[in-house]
Amino acid sequence: MVTQMHEDAHALRTRWEDLKRESTGRLFTRDAAAKLGTTEAALLATRINDGVTKLEGDFSRIIAEMPKVGPVTCITRNDASVIEKTGTFEDVAFFGGNNAMGQVLGPIIDLRLFMTKWHTGYAVVDETPRGTKRSLQFFDKHGEAVFKIFWTDDADERAFDEFTRLFRADDQTPVLDFSAPPAPKEEKILADDELTQFQSEWRELKDTHDFFGMLLRYGLRRIDAMIQAPEGFSVEIPVERVEALLQAAAQSEQPIMAFVASPGCVEIHTGPIKNVKRLDTWLNILDPGFNLHMRSDFFRRAWIVRKPTTDGVVTSIEVYDDKDEMTVQFFGARKPGIPEREDWRELVAAHSK
Repeated sequence: MVTQMHEDAHALRTRWEDLKRESTGRLFTRDAAAKLGTTEAALLATRINDGVTKLEGDFSRIIAEMPKVGPVTCITRNDASVIEKTGTFEDVAFFGGNNAMGQVLGPIIDLRLFMTKWHTGYAVVDETPRGTKRSLQFFDKHGEAVFKIFWTDDADERAFDEFTRLFRADDQTPVLDFSAPPAPKEEKILADDELTQFQSEWRELKDTHDFFGMLLRYGLRRIDAMIQAPEGFSVEIPVERVEALLQAAAQSEQPIMAFVASPGCVEIHTGPIKNVKRLDTWLNILDPGFNLHMRSDFFRRAWIVRKPTTDGVVTSIEVYDDKDEMTVQFFGARKPGIPEREDWRELVAAHSK
């Protein structure tokens, strides 16, 4: 069995190398995996003992030690959006049994972590024309990337080596088979009496964090909630207006919040944005220390969403991809206890017509 796994890994590695030679421009590992009908985690596994070390253990311990490492680049992505933030970890905390949930609340690195989704880890060393690139990359049980940390030139290389040593898996055999992803949830249309109750609960929300629990109670996908929201609390807009809204936010220099989620992490940017640029199908924010890359050709629907809170109504822009999954979310910059910014409400209102 082990011999067969090595043979399979060798064959997949060969196909990957062939694809890279045939490709024009940069080929990201995630895109290569899609073309080869496999997962990103499986591709990395083909490089075990060649710049890749498989990790295992309580990955929350790595995150807890990250503040001592110095500046790193954190990357979280889904099919249509990629967020990259460069900074130092601060204020790390974990909660629940087995540290199931965590958060990093620094002014730059701002994360919400769902550790039960973190299944496989790799320490990756790449030799590039710009020098050695070191990263820790984590994946769920389906081989989907949940979070990546790249060392900058100013980060502590010894910490990377120490993490690799302490969390090195005893078995470094390549594992190429990951469990199949769950079937997508089906659309759910609420019956009249249940719809009335759902809309009433939405109108009476006290905290934006209660929204997810409400969806679970009614068995709704998030996009189903957008469609069945009480009047005025969810307003669909053309997806093209997202770019115009971001351009307007950059021109106004008002601080905003951008959220991108993977299966096991939500990464957040807070602050003004400056350089909103389109490159072919990619809509990008290219600012120092913060990049957001969005495949606008994957955008399917977008909504202005309003949720009541004890601080007043909070307004967001939610963008959904061609699989009906939310890919990116925008708010005006705010903290609990502080009402929403009027300039953000005005900006959103201007792009709702």
